[in-house]
Amino acid sequence: MVKRLMQFPRAVIGSGTVVRGSSAAFDPVGRLAIYWYSVNLLTVTDRIPKQWLHGFLEMCLLCLLHERRDYGLGLMERLRAVGFGEVAGGTLYPALLRMEKMGFVRTEQEVSAAGPPRKYYVLTECGGEAMRARQSAWQVFRGAVDTVAEPGRYQPSAERALS
Repeated sequence: MVKRLMQFPRAVIGSGTVVRGSSAAFDPVGRLAIYWYSVNLLTVTDRIPKQWLHGFLEMCLLCLLHERRDYGLGLMERLRAVGFGEVAGGTLYPALLRMEKMGFVRTEQEVSAAGPPRKYYVLTECGGEAMRARQSAWQVFRGAVDTVAEPGRYQPSAERALS
């Protein structure tokens, strides 16, 4: 049995998303052991794990661009408004570039009264087809996740129960 001696907070990084620290304890033979740990915490502005965002950002961008063309900052603001929190430019712009290379979006330059020309992203016909395919796949995936994540909803089949 390891008896916990004390905990040493090391640092809180960023907006509280990662807490790093250490704890010290004595092992069963009395040796002092120090354990380092790193824990990811989600804050109000960082509710969605980055892996999820990266996995579903393309579909979300296609859906937003289906509603209307938009520029990068406008897309960031729309994502924030629906609950995604802050989406970094280092996440958004590479996704838009990949979508442009795949032919899902095209860009248009437009003069801006507030500075340099804005690059607007416009959904293409191919992008509309990709959006519908991803929406369909999302419904299937969401249904599966809901089935196992909601208490009492998952009922294993008789075949699985017997094996």
